Amino acid sequence: MSKRISTEARLLDWIDSAPIEVVVSIMGIANARVKVRVRKEQPQPVARTRKSKAMGKPSSDGVTTVFPAGEVRSA
Repeated sequence: MSKRISTEARLLDWIDSAPIEVVVSIMGIANARVKVRVRKEQPQPVARTRKSKAMGKPSSDGVTTVFPAGEVRSA
């Protein structure tokens, strides 16, 4: 009776006998794919929205504060 060799064992045997350049190239591709997959599975941060101007807070988007001339006193 012949033994069945597992896919993992065949792959490891192939890695041991393949040219190093080929193995390095394949491992680089595999690592890149794993990184993409891990990023996709990470929970995404909740996007924060700005409060609208109707909430009563003035925004600082290009707004200049103007002081009345009579109100400003030098120290």
